[in-house]
Amino acid sequence: MENRYISIAALREGLYVYYQQGNYLFKVDYDGQATQIPLQIEMSGNPVWMTANYDGEVFLIGHGPYELVAIDNEGKGKVVASSIMGDPWSFAWSPDQNWLYIGECGGVIKMEIK
Repeated sequence: MENRYISIAALREGLYVYYQQGNYLFKVDYDGQATQIPLQIEMSGNPVWMTANYDGEVFLIGHGPYELVAIDNEGKGKVVASSIMGDPWSFAWSPDQNWLYIGECGGVIKMEIK
């Protein structure tokens, strides 16, 4: 059976929902209106998890080699961090958004993002 991961990030204006099977990213407002953001990204591994920071920027991380890719409103991606260690499963941003905390199987990794 194939894994089917879903990641959700809640922001002031609504939710971002990433569905791994099919590689779909949706922006859903709190009234239930959904808009698909067509992804136009190149990653060394398939995207698996999604997170968003306090400014509403969306990021995907792919299976190894692990890269963090920023996604713009048109679905285009830019690698902002690479060579992430461990096996990432969850993410949280520091209040100043300079650090990304990555939950992985063996603990938490603190990574500076510039």
